[in-house]
Amino acid sequence: MSYLEDLKTINTNNANHVDELSAKISELVSAKEEHDAKYYSFVEQMSTEQNMTIENIKSHFNARLISEFEKYNELQNLLEDTIRDYEGYA
Repeated sequence: MSYLEDLKTINTNNANHVDELSAKISELVSAKEEHDAKYYSFVEQMSTEQNMTIENIKSHFNARLISEFEKYNELQNLLEDTIRDYEGYA
C-alpha cells in the first residue's frame, strides 16, 4: 500500500507542477503578446515619423531646387543682357 500512496503523491506533485508550468506558460504568452503589440505600435509610429521626415526633406529639397533654378534663370538673363549690351557697343 505504501507504493500506491507514493505513486499518488508523485502523480499529485506532477499534476501540480504541470498546472504551475501551464500557468507560467500562459503568463509568458500573454507577456509576449503584449510586448509584440507594443513593438508593432512602436514600429508603426517610427514608420509614420520617418515618412513625415522624408516628405519634409523632399519638400525642402524641391523648394531649394526651385530657388536655385530661379537664380540660374536670373543669371542667364543677366548674361544675355550683358552680351547684347557688349555687342551693341562693339
